[in-house]
Amino acid sequence: MLDGIEPLNRLEGSLAEELVRRIEAMILERRDEGNARLGSKEELRQGFQVSHGTMNEAIRVLETRGLVELRRGPQGGVFIASPSVFLRLSNVFLGFRNNSESIQDCLAVRDQLEVLTAVEAAKAAKSRPDDVREMYRLYERMVETSSELQVSLKWNWELHRCISRMGGNNILTGIYLTLLDYIEQELDVVAPASTEERVRCILKMHRDIVDAIASGDVERAAAAARLHPLPPEEGPEIQVGPAKPYEKKAAKP
Repeated sequence: MLDGIEPLNRLEGSLAEELVRRIEAMILERRDEGNARLGSKEELRQGFQVSHGTMNEAIRVLETRGLVELRRGPQGGVFIASPSVFLRLSNVFLGFRNNSESIQDCLAVRDQLEVLTAVEAAKAAKSRPDDVREMYRLYERMVETSSELQVSLKWNWELHRCISRMGGNNILTGIYLTLLDYIEQELDVVAPASTEERVRCILKMHRDIVDAIASGDVERAAAAARLHPLPPEEGPEIQVGPAKPYEKKAAKP
């Protein structure tokens, strides 16, 4: 039996669902170990004291979510899966579980919608002072947490959600928020990929967007939003920092 595993409580509803949650917790605890081996299917089954059917069902769910992979042979077993793709987004690398082409397409469309959402927000800024104050509040939270990558990223996205909701085009807002929600849902890990100077550039870019929207100047807002995201950095190949699991279930900032 593997160390640190406790049998499932038979009163906790669906055993397969509970087993999935328990193995997900193991994965989060061991993400820093890379492709860590969780154990063989039989070792896990005996540790959790579940049937072969329950274990197989849980493994199928975890494989579908891109969280584990099965390896054959004497050294095989159930391993933590690597994210299938890392995508550059401003000053971070985002690792997604699967379907990388769809994620890239969503990011490309979202980037094109940034100008439209900024323009619509600028049109409404004079009549929505509370939203303008909220923009600045969210931006300040980005600044305050800039050294905490995952937290700052959440504030970043909350700022863009706020901007998208300011405008009067409900169709645009719905499409933008749906894209952003999908991207965040599929996000698995994040890793730093830039210098402090790059982070300062990111913050200045967002401040320029917020200031432009608050001014109510549509052309200024459009010009500022066209710079989001920043173009790729030049120079030597960027080194990716340690990847950390993205806590999708954490409370929104």
